[in-house]
Amino acid sequence: MEIDCSPLQGSDREEISADMDRSQKMTSQRSIDIQSIILDGCHTPLNTHSYGLEYVPACSNITEIVIKNFHMDFIRQLHCVSAIPLQIKVLRFVNNEIAVADQNSFESYDLLEALEIAHNSLRSLHPKSLQNLQCLTALRIVDEPVLIIKSSELIQSTKVTNLHIESIKQLTADIFHSLPEALTNIYIADTVIDSDAIQVINDGSLNNLTIVNCFLQSVSVNDAAASIECINLSDNNLENFEISTNNLRTLDLSNNRLETLPLKWLTNLDSLHDLILKGNHIKVLLFYEILQYLPQVRRLDIRANRMQSLHNIDHEFNELTLFRVQVLSDRNPWDCLWLHSFAHNYPEVFRTLRYDKFISKINVNGLECIPSERRQTVNEPIMQSNATSITTSTTTVSTSASPSISDQVVNVSAYTIIYGNPWEFKRNQRAEALIIVFMLPLGIALLFLLLYLWIYCQKVFHLSYYQNFNCRRRPEQSVLNSGHEFNSLHLTVSDPSLTVCNQTNDNYEEPIKLDVPSICNCNQIGNGGNCQRNLQLIYESFPKERPQQIYEQIIDVEDEFSEKRA
Repeated sequence: MEIDCSPLQGSDREEISADMDRSQKMTSQRSIDIQSIILDGCHTPLNTHSYGLEYVPACSNITEIVIKNFHMDFIRQLHCVSAIPLQIKVLRFVNNEIAVADQNSFESYDLLEALEIAHNSLRSLHPKSLQNLQCLTALRIVDEPVLIIKSSELIQSTKVTNLHIESIKQLTADIFHSLPEALTNIYIADTVIDSDAIQVINDGSLNNLTIVNCFLQSVSVNDAAASIECINLSDNNLENFEISTNNLRTLDLSNNRLETLPLKWLTNLDSLHDLILKGNHIKVLLFYEILQYLPQVRRLDIRANRMQSLHNIDHEFNELTLFRVQVLSDRNPWDCLWLHSFAHNYPEVFRTLRYDKFISKINVNGLECIPSERRQTVNEPIMQSNATSITTSTTTVSTSASPSISDQVVNVSAYTIIYGNPWEFKRNQRAEALIIVFMLPLGIALLFLLLYLWIYCQKVFHLSYYQNFNCRRRPEQSVLNSGHEFNSLHLTVSDPSLTVCNQTNDNYEEPIKLDVPSICNCNQIGNGGNCQRNLQLIYESFPKERPQQIYEQIIDVEDEFSEKRA
């Protein structure tokens, strides 16, 4: 249904009223069962005087209304043409441009149970704007970046049971001092509180207290009614936490940049079942003392910290406590040496650890760890406590391996741990397989490359040798026959007339014997070439067939002459 909420002119009022009466008569029977409606003001002018509910047939029967896309200076009241009072139980203002909620904005909603204000650019919320909502049980204010709640009177006079405030500009800390008696759940997130140290006073029935990412440094809880069962203070900057006698079951201190857990924070937590310390910077944790302070603890979440070991694990633990407690221990830089010693010397305590098991990573019984050559001596401030007082002292924690197993050799995953000696690091099987897969083809390719280079070098060497011959063709009358004798001489041909080539035997070489010319190996050399060589190569006899390569024989000159003379 589309409704035009713009002001009417005098001449159009009678016609519009007649049309409206006809429309209401036709749709009243169909609309009598409608209980939820959305009023969209996207086509209305700025600062319109009505949401248009009065145009809806049987509007007095509607119990849930969503108002969106209106542009107004302040929140206006809803009106219905029926004489029956409005039956609205759920009212939502979403995605509007509304500046102020004044004292009379919600005065006509006697049956309203849930009020939501979200994404409205609201700047001011009057402290007494909710005082007439006696049936209001749920209040939700979300994403109002310029809204400041300065007074605690906003919810004091209501019967709110669920308070949800998220992403507003500022909230007063006084709101925690006088909570409504019916309030059971408080959720405050991503909001700056005007004090970094707050005190929560619960005299009613508060059950869940959640204050997340509000930059708190100190929280004190006075639970006189002992009704609080869950406290979530995650994503703050806590430096102090106190709580009186209580019945608390869950305490969430995750992501608070804690480096140690002071034992005084755990006083009066006799009923605590879950302690969540995930995402802090804790290095030292006194495991035995924590179990002593928390006799009913069932789950201890220490994931994503900086812990290398647990301290004071050599005490005698209650078997029932070890059977009941679970320690979530993933994403810590556990020391492999200490962890292996812990798993073998205290298996009952080690079984309390819960973690995602890894096989391909460095692990002890599936718990991921970090290898180190030896454990360092850690000096950390540890909060110590006794029955009468709590003191702070600096304790030197010795984390060396047990002397009884100092000579043992222990295998942890793919690493070899040698107690008392440096670690011998080895690649795991996966790394070796990857090396083989990638390096074997490279090695084969390198061998083929070397073989190719060797063959190529041989070819280049021989070609360069034969191409060094340079000669000129010999006249046809100087043909040598196979009956010539050849001797080996070291002779440089300086006279071009002595070095000529034969057209018939132009592939063979005849050495120079003092005044005897030679036939050079003159393939593919023109007539103008000269044969100049320092070393003469000879043949024993002139070959009958022309071979494809030159046969060489270097003979000592004097021995050759002596044999022939003989």
